[in-house]
Amino acid sequence: MKNNIGKTIEINRKKKGWSRKQLADKLGVNVSMISFYERGLKIPSDKKKLVLCNLFNLTWNELIGTTPDEVLKNDISKLLFDMNLNKDELKFVLDKLLEFYCNNGDYSDFESFIVPNSYIDKEKVKTCLSKIEVLLFDFFKNEIYQKKGKKNVILMSETSKFIQENFSETIKKILQKLNVEDILHQNFITIYKETPSGKFFPELYAHLTVEGYLYYPQEYQKSKTKLFALLIEGQSYTTRFQRDDVVTFKEQNNVIFGTDVLVSMNGTLQIVTLNKHDKNHIIIYKNAENFDICSTKKQKDMNLKILGIPIDIQINYFNRNYDIS
Repeated sequence: MKNNIGKTIEINRKKKGWSRKQLADKLGVNVSMISFYERGLKIPSDKKKLVLCNLFNLTWNELIGTTPDEVLKNDISKLLFDMNLNKDELKFVLDKLLEFYCNNGDYSDFESFIVPNSYIDKEKVKTCLSKIEVLLFDFFKNEIYQKKGKKNVILMSETSKFIQENFSETIKKILQKLNVEDILHQNFITIYKETPSGKFFPELYAHLTVEGYLYYPQEYQKSKTKLFALLIEGQSYTTRFQRDDVVTFKEQNNVIFGTDVLVSMNGTLQIVTLNKHDKNHIIIYKNAENFDICSTKKQKDMNLKILGIPIDIQINYFNRNYDIS
């Protein structure tokens, strides 16, 4: 999801005159993690956020760059985003939230319900609603404790009813501002990384784990072009891509000569350059000095498949020969 934390970290780090390495040492993380934070690829844990607040002398909201209502909206958005709901499930969840919290609904109807069609996973939406209920309690707990007394807060149904009676308009405004397309992952590219074995054949995504998400580049948002991204974990065969870079690819199955392509060879991912040698042979360049001339039979034996062409790269500069911190 979009966040302002990365920019805040970068600005305040530079105000302090610290390199990413210096901040990483103070925070107790690898220098690559600071790069991930600042590029918006990862978000610090709550524990790390507290350390950052102390290091930069910032309040929590100053660090994350949002008002309390925006914090709640972002938390609800992230929770819904992480639940991987389909369109029907999301509509059902939002309708139930509006019905109970904003339209004086009955708690028994909020807790127990029948789903209207087979596209909605009842257990999934029930888990989602329960998590939001806990999230709302945690957000409003100071007001709840002040009004009811901490020792008297026992039942979730009571606290949820209190939130309904006192914060219905706040919740309604927040729910109306949610970006449904974002929650449904429609504007995001999934960042994958290889499993430890590096094997993914026969399906591109079957043996890859999800590392995070990126917003679609503006020029691709309205097209139907399939994009995906990879976190480069090993040493790339080309000097252009290095460890911890995030490379966005456009799916491509046809052979393209003279440019970098993502391929699978012997069941592993590699970024190489292909050139035509003759009618029955192609040249696979791993780098300028390392190449193979492969016959049609050899290509078949190694199960060579074209997967995609790189269209964008987010560089981790700490694996280059220069430091721009």
